[in-house]
Formats: sequence, structure tokens, C-alpha cells
Amino acid sequence: MSQTDLQEIKDYWRQKYPLVEILLWKHDQDSKYYGRMRYLEESTHFACETMGELIGQGEQFLRKVT
Repeated sequence: MSQTDLQEIKDYWRQKYPLVEILLWKHDQDSKYYGRMRYLEESTHFACETMGELIGQGEQFLRKVT
């Protein structure tokens, strides 16, 4: 997955959840995906092996806070 794919996911989530701060990136050296989300007093950080796992963890946080 490329940076463009991560940007598309982030744009979709921002449109659906405009008050949630979202940061997603891929670390090229270890080939892992990372994310940070924050909404009011709640926040989460995650490290994932796959893009699917990143999406799953992000969706789980978004359902919890909204």
C-alpha cells in the first residue's frame, strides 16, 4: 500500500468523523503501519502489520468514541 492509499483512508474518516484527529503512516524500514487518533479526551496509538489491521483498529476506535 502506498502513501496515497493511507491518505484516501484518512480523508474518508475525516469526512465521516470531522472532529477526530487522525494521523496514519507507514514506516518503510520495518514495513509496519502506524496510526494515532484523538477525539476529545480519548486517544489511541496503534502499530499494525497490514493495512487491513490498521483499518480494523481505526474503525474500532471510531465506533467507540462517536
